[in-house]
Amino acid sequence: ATPAKGSAMVSGWSPAQREWVAFALGLDFLFMPLYSTTIWFACELAVAVVSQRNAPLGKLGRVVGRSQYVAAGLDVVENLALLAGLRFPSAKAVSAAFPVAAVCATVKFCLILLGLGFAGLGAAQHHYGEAMPNLPELPVELAGVPPKPHHRTRRRASSVRTPDSAGGHTVKPRRRSSSSRDLLADPP
Repeated sequence: ATPAKGSAMVSGWSPAQREWVAFALGLDFLFMPLYSTTIWFACELAVAVVSQRNAPLGKLGRVVGRSQYVAAGLDVVENLALLAGLRFPSAKAVSAAFPVAAVCATVKFCLILLGLGFAGLGAAQHHYGEAMPNLPELPVELAGVPPKPHHRTRRRASSVRTPDSAGGHTVKPRRRSSSSRDLLADPP
């Protein structure tokens, strides 16, 4: 929509309609701390899960979480611009206010979607656990943290507890399995 069309639309509203829209924008101010804090908290929970497997991605998640407060600030600017367009519905005021509101809304929704996406990634990794494939490592320059190794090896116990005939347990050394390396080695 062009500023002239926006101005014509706002000018065509009755004073009661303008008050209703202004009231709805005022209500939006109440939800800003709620949605930004909720998405930030969801990102922090996701960071706790994601950073166990990928520390740089966890650091990026903290930035995404904190950006939700930037989104709320952009929402404030957007609403103030829309209120200015409602209060002064001339084409000049609308042509200045509505583009500011549009840019703020676009960036705000991108940040919110990024936060929700990261929170969803953390939820999926928490739900699927080890069944989820390893995520690609971020370049170290981005996060400033050395990457963690992907695979951890478990040490096998060198002995086995087996029940004996007296009802107790006997500790026996574990048998070593033969591998292709052992079969190809020269006899002593």
